[in-house]
Amino acid sequence: MNKKVLMLLMLSVIVFTVTGCADPVVVTECVVGLPVAGFWSGLWHGLTLPWSFIGQLFSDNIAMWAVANSGGWYNFGFFLGISTIITVSSKTTYAKKGK
Repeated sequence: MNKKVLMLLMLSVIVFTVTGCADPVVVTECVVGLPVAGFWSGLWHGLTLPWSFIGQLFSDNIAMWAVANSGGWYNFGFFLGISTIITVSSKTTYAKKGK
């Protein structure tokens, strides 16, 4: 086995072991009465992720995603939004290089 692959595998095992010990936060009491975010909210949150991340660094009132979400459909929309941002930014960067 390649030495780099072995080191990557060892690092992955260490990271997963350490993060597996993290204490989960129960937020059910905090989200009672909040509207549940679905697919369209997930898509919007994915599209605005870069700006939300920057805003979250400076304010506790800004979140990158909705805690009270519908689960799979919200996650799917969020993934599509992030994928769109990455695709558009990579094509823009590629076009600027003139290739």
